[in-house]
This record gives sequence, structure tokens and C-alpha cells, in this order.
Amino acid sequence: MANAIRFYESKGCLMLKNAGETANFVEFWNNLFDNFNRNLPWQGLKSSNDEGFQEDQMIDGSIGSEEFLTKQTAQGLRVTITSTIDLSKYLLETCGYDYVLTGKMCQDPLEKFFGIIRQSCGPNDHPTTPTFLHLYKILSVYSVLKPPKHGNCTVTTMDAPKISLSDLKEIFHNKSSQRTEKINQLKLKLDQLIEDGLWEPCDVLPQVDNSIENSTRDCLIYYICGYVTKQILKKQKCNECISYFKKGNADHPCAQLINLKTKGKLMYPNTALFEFLNIVEHSFAKHCNDFYVFENVINDITQNNFNFKFSCYFHKVEVASEVIVYYLQMRMRQYTYQENLKFQKVAREKKKIAKLYNS
Repeated sequence: MANAIRFYESKGCLMLKNAGETANFVEFWNNLFDNFNRNLPWQGLKSSNDEGFQEDQMIDGSIGSEEFLTKQTAQGLRVTITSTIDLSKYLLETCGYDYVLTGKMCQDPLEKFFGIIRQSCGPNDHPTTPTFLHLYKILSVYSVLKPPKHGNCTVTTMDAPKISLSDLKEIFHNKSSQRTEKINQLKLKLDQLIEDGLWEPCDVLPQVDNSIENSTRDCLIYYICGYVTKQILKKQKCNECISYFKKGNADHPCAQLINLKTKGKLMYPNTALFEFLNIVEHSFAKHCNDFYVFENVINDITQNNFNFKFSCYFHKVEVASEVIVYYLQMRMRQYTYQENLKFQKVAREKKKIAKLYNS
């Protein structure tokens, strides 16, 4: 959120003018809660963090008590932070741990277990130690998945058709689906472009003028291209194709958003891939409200000077089709999600208005 505020502020957003302090405040609390949710080894806590949470400013009178947290919230944070720091120091210094995953310090499983025990007691407000031990032994050998003794379904005909294992295999291995047909049509169109001489592999990438100021839309597309690149690379085995996708440029003018968000894990996409997906995005914006979105976008980008600069001659059709299909699927999911949110908002407003009228 803090990076987004700074990014849009640098782009001249009037609603976020002079929002630097707000970004610093959001970043401070985001880092604080991230320190309590470290679940991966590379995120492990390796040194204690002795920063407070503005309590000193309230003590010395810089801010008033009404500008600080409530007593209950401050006390809860104080206990959580102090206990986490003490436990982390003990594990790192005394026990010799290389790192500490604070996200694993959770008492929810323990509370869930005691909740199950309490639920098994029934209407007993004063469970005792023998009761707990007895229930613990029962739950240790009791199977939760018990078959029902009675049901509301009966078999009327014994010779009813049944689904066999071979039928399931045939369903899952059937490649004559509508999605596969559309992908095959896309590959045929790309092959036709190659036969007609309208698309050739290119080894030389176009030069980019870094002095040109890019829009927010281009920065977002460049960021999405990095995500697409990371997903496509998972399936690539050709060294030339892998080398093509890894030719990213951190100094690209549209890489501002990636530079703000990256912690060393984000990828910078190839400039040619970014230019091609920029064309696909422009076509998607024109046809996103059509019934046949996929077909219309494919026809648009293949009939209007298709120009995807890709260096590998042997895999250019497969890679181009995979990039287009993956990008359009992702964009259609994002677009439908945003549209559904709008419809839900309209539905809520209608329900509020409907309460004012008598049916």
C-alpha cells in the first residue's frame, strides 16, 4: 500500500498530494505485522527489532493520548512485541537457531484443541482433570468419519449404469474440449502468418528511449509482464527460450512499479514481450465487453500487423500461443472479478433503497 501511494503520488495524482507521511505510517505498521508473519526461511527473523510504536512520543508529550492507541490495544501490542523479541533472542542466541519464523508462533491450534474438548463435554460448565483425560483418550481413538446409518436415497434398479474407472480416465484425458480447440485455432493462425511471411523470428531487440515518461498503464502492464514471464519460464526447457525471457531491463522507464515493490524476487520482462502484450492489452480493452472476447482479440492481433519478436525459431508458435492464452485468461478473470464487485455494490444499494418502500 505504501509503495502504491508513493507510485501514484509520483505520477501526479491530486488525491494523493503530500501523502508521504501517510505512506511512511502505512509502511511502518505493514513492516511491523510482517515481522509477526514470517513463514518462509528467507523471511526468517535474524536480528531483533527494538523499534517501538510511537509510545515514547506520547510519554514525552509530542502527541496526545487521543492520538495514540487505546490502553487495551497498546497493552496487547506491548505484550506481543516484548514476548516475541524475548523468545526470538532466546532461540537465536541461546539455542543457536539460524533464523526464527515468527509466523509459526501461533496458539490457534491449541485453542482449537481445547475447543473440541469443551464441545465434547456437552453442557458441563465445570470440567475436571479426569474428564479432560477421559475425553482425550476417547478422541485419540475415535474416528470422525463415521458412515451414516440411514439415508434418504434408495436404489430402485439394480442394472443402472455406473461410472467405471476407464470412463473417468477417458473424461480426463479427452483433449477435444472447447478450450483446446481455440488454442489449436490460434496455433493454426500463427502458422499461417509464418507461411505468408508476415511473421519472422527476430534476434535483435528494439531500442527503448529511456527519456520518455511512461504512463501508469504502461507501468502496470510491465509489472504484469514480469508475472507472465515467471509463469511461462516454469514450463520452458529450451535454453534459447529461457535466455529470451530472462533478458529483462531494470532501467526500463516502465519498471518504476517493479523497482518499488521488488525485494529481489520479482522479474523484469523482455522489452519485446512487453511491447507485444501492450498490443494485446489494447485489443482486450476494445473487446472486453464482447461475448466472444477470446476470438475477437485473437482475430484483432493476428490481422493487424502481428509482430511478436521472438528469437527461437523452433518454439515461437508454442510460446506465442501460450503467452497469449495465459495473458487473456488472467485478464478475463481480473475483469470479471472487478465487474462482479460493481454488481455487488449496485445490489447492496438496491437492497437499501428497497427497505424504504412497502411491498
